[in-house]
Amino acid sequence: MVLSFTFCAGVFRRLEVGRGGCYVLAHPRPWTWYRAGFPALFLARRPLFLGRQQNMVRGCTVDASTSTSTPTSLDNAKADIVEKFRKGSVKKVMLVLDEVQEQADEEIYRILIRGLLKCGRPDLAVEVYRRRMARSQSMQFELPLAANVLKRCVKDEVHMARQILSEIENQVEQRVQDPELLKTDKVWRLTAHPFLGIIIACLRNGQSDMCRHSCKLLHRGLENKAIVSGETQIYNDAIRELGKLRSIDTIFRVLDCMEIGGIKPDNDTYQFLSQAVVHKVEFVTGAVSMATLPPPLPEVAFVGRSNVGKSSLVNMICGRRQIAKVSKRPGKTRQFNYFLVSSLAHDGQFYLVDLPGVGHAEVAKELRGQWAEFTEQYVTRRETLQVIFHLVDGRYGPLDEDENLMRMISTTGFLNRANYVVVLTKMDKGQRDKPTQSMIDKMRHLLMLNGCPSHIPIIPTSATTKLGRDELWRYLRKVLGA
Repeated sequence: MVLSFTFCAGVFRRLEVGRGGCYVLAHPRPWTWYRAGFPALFLARRPLFLGRQQNMVRGCTVDASTSTSTPTSLDNAKADIVEKFRKGSVKKVMLVLDEVQEQADEEIYRILIRGLLKCGRPDLAVEVYRRRMARSQSMQFELPLAANVLKRCVKDEVHMARQILSEIENQVEQRVQDPELLKTDKVWRLTAHPFLGIIIACLRNGQSDMCRHSCKLLHRGLENKAIVSGETQIYNDAIRELGKLRSIDTIFRVLDCMEIGGIKPDNDTYQFLSQAVVHKVEFVTGAVSMATLPPPLPEVAFVGRSNVGKSSLVNMICGRRQIAKVSKRPGKTRQFNYFLVSSLAHDGQFYLVDLPGVGHAEVAKELRGQWAEFTEQYVTRRETLQVIFHLVDGRYGPLDEDENLMRMISTTGFLNRANYVVVLTKMDKGQRDKPTQSMIDKMRHLLMLNGCPSHIPIIPTSATTKLGRDELWRYLRKVLGA
């Protein structure tokens, strides 16, 4: 029988019984003193064997004649790896892996990879993960581990990063093709958080194709319930980071993933989106005729009767407080107010156009007629106009002027080249008597009566509660080319 023990500060710290034909005495720190003041018994840092020759990984006794490993040997090897990491002996850690390579289990690889990444040695972490992939048939896939390695090697070892991404894709497909597998304990549950980290890392290191592929994998997994969607906060964090990287198209892909995964955006979601897209907003000009319009850029127009909330909606979309002037007096906007929006997306720019109100504006009848004529010319001849948001007060429904605008849109050919969207404003007020769906149905009926197709989108909004901001941004996305 083999007896192995260690003294530490006057007490036995470890007492182990191995097999063989000798006693083993060892101490990891020579010249340790007892509390009483006399030296501890020790032989050496390296165990001294008195008897049959044996192989040993610290605290693990293995007979050289049989050269077989036991569960105890792996447990002690894990403890040895942790201790060497604590001391910063990274090279010795790799030697321990060499000793137990054939018997190493998932936990040993996990401890090694995480420890090497923490120690700032991603090169060795990639090497260990490569060895783990060679034994993939006997290892259970772990997405967080794979994602951590991929993020560290995507810059310098792109080929390895692509291999890991391919492995992740296989795991997603496996779960998509066999949903029953998710009901067992045989596989790890895939979550969205590691995918978002991969997307950001690929984009940050210039691997745009891998970024797009990762977005598609996340979308497919969420669509087929193969990936757990997670909380809104992780998507918000990703959108904020993507905004810093100026990747507007990727932000909208993440928003698509949120929608397919049933994640409801909150105020932070669209605040980060606004900060990413709307870099700067400045008033350009107030146009009063076609001759006074500014040089052409992609345009988004907001039109509706006076006091319907156009200016408030423009401010809400841009995430600013006073881009467009808000007034309780109808008819405050008396010209086509052009705001130049500078985006971080490929240094893109577009115009937000706040059109004068129609209807009960407290202005002369002749002036209202001029506005109506100018509006028709603008809708018909302004080729850079890509989206018209027609604002209707959701509390009262459309008036005659709104129906006139519907007929003008349907007869000018605008629907063949651009988007027309009906926006119900102030839907946070007075909804007990007029439910939202009832107003939507009424609008749909009037649109069809005035020559518009039935598929025209109708979006309930509120500048106070930020209702509808996500749907409005999906149409602005087309203007950005994202």
